[in-house]
Amino acid sequence: MAKDKNGWPVRKSTNPTLGGMRCRCGDVMTIHQAKGKREKFLYSTCDICGTDQRTGKRLQDSWSRYFTTMDELLASEQTKPEPQNNGQQDESDSVTEKASKTLSETGSESRNSEAKAPPTASATSRTATQPPKPTQTDAKPFWAIFRGIVLGAIFGGVITRF
Repeated sequence: MAKDKNGWPVRKSTNPTLGGMRCRCGDVMTIHQAKGKREKFLYSTCDICGTDQRTGKRLQDSWSRYFTTMDELLASEQTKPEPQNNGQQDESDSVTEKASKTLSETGSESRNSEAKAPPTASATSRTATQPPKPTQTDAKPFWAIFRGIVLGAIFGGVITRF
């Protein structure tokens, strides 16, 4: 594919290529400045995804952080630090250790909690046996429709006479 002076793929767009970045599909997309009424917006063109002319603020902000040359894009991809999973694994290990300690400590207390369980069960059974409150939503739609029919008949007849 043909490349322009900054290393970006040449597009059929009449608007000049400002720069580019990686598309969500993994291919290179070029960023262009629109002309005319949409002059304040950027748009992108990808070989796989096509042209994207969305004007949302977050998307426009992300497109405004484009790379001016292909070399800058490639350099930024090579210098990206890999995510450190070691810190996250240490945290998850400490959480599991805390959970196991908590379980071992509460094992002796489980006998006490079993004795306390029936009062909470009776409290939930009281709330479950209460009858549901009657809802009046069934009557409201009928009257709303009835009023609409009456008003439509009155004003519909008035409109047709004039």
